[in-house]
Amino acid sequence: YAPKATTTDSGPAYPKVTKTFEAAKKRLYKVHADHAETVYCGCRYDSKTLKADLSSCGVVARKDPDRMERVEAEHVFPAHMFGQHLACWHDFSCVKGDKPYKGRQCCFEINEKFRTAHNDLHNLRPALGEINNDRSNYRWGVVSGETRSYGKCNMEIDAVHNVAEPDERVQGDIARTMLYMQWQYGFPLSDQQQKLHEAWSKMDPPDAWEKERNLRIQK
Repeated sequence: YAPKATTTDSGPAYPKVTKTFEAAKKRLYKVHADHAETVYCGCRYDSKTLKADLSSCGVVARKDPDRMERVEAEHVFPAHMFGQHLACWHDFSCVKGDKPYKGRQCCFEINEKFRTAHNDLHNLRPALGEINNDRSNYRWGVVSGETRSYGKCNMEIDAVHNVAEPDERVQGDIARTMLYMQWQYGFPLSDQQQKLHEAWSKMDPPDAWEKERNLRIQK
């Protein structure tokens, strides 16, 4: 993974990332150019149009076919989750004209830690748009019942309890991303989440693509 943030006289020195989310997304899709496959469902997609071939993975839209075909950059560790630990998310720390504001946009503008974490490619994965939207900022966990809402895709989302469970083939990838964000930026995980991700990481060790992806992002 990227070198851990170090402390200097002027404060923490975070990894260098792109300054805008649009630039981060372009780099993400470039990293995946010869491995154009969505994270949760394994759908192939066109690297230029970012349109997914749902027939390649047996995915069926839940209610929004157009968005389901659109590939988007998913934050594995949700921005809402790590933003909650920063003052700019809660306090009216920014002003536009005479109107103070807070939240994601404020943190992105004035907080280097948030901006770096938000654009860190280790935390971004190509995902189907409708699933990205449905997953929202839910925590990772075990969803009982094995309810399938997206055809053959084994991605389970419980909107009642705000929990999402990815396919077993990527649980380790998800877990290591969560643990990386904790390690790199100090974003806390509950004891339950810590144990879950450590268990997932052991059950699903890194494969060749995950290792190659990390090397490309580091470069």
